[in-house]
Amino acid sequence: MKERETLIFAGNSCSGPSIAIPVMPDSPQLAQTYTPYQVYSGIFPPMEGLNKGTVFPELYRPYPV
Repeated sequence: MKERETLIFAGNSCSGPSIAIPVMPDSPQLAQTYTPYQVYSGIFPPMEGLNKGTVFPELYRPYPV
C-alpha cells in the first residue's frame, strides 16, 4: 500500500531534511491501533473553532444531526 505517502518534515522546522512516511503501514495487524501523523496546516479563526469544537481543520469531522 505504498501509493499514498505523506511528506513529514524532520525536526521542529520545515527547513530541515524531509522524509516520506507512509499513510498506512504495509501490513496492518488486526486489533492493533493505528495513529496517523498529523501535519499542521493552520488553524480556524477563534469563533469558528469554538463553533466547530476544534481549531484544527484536520480534526474537524461534521456529523449529521
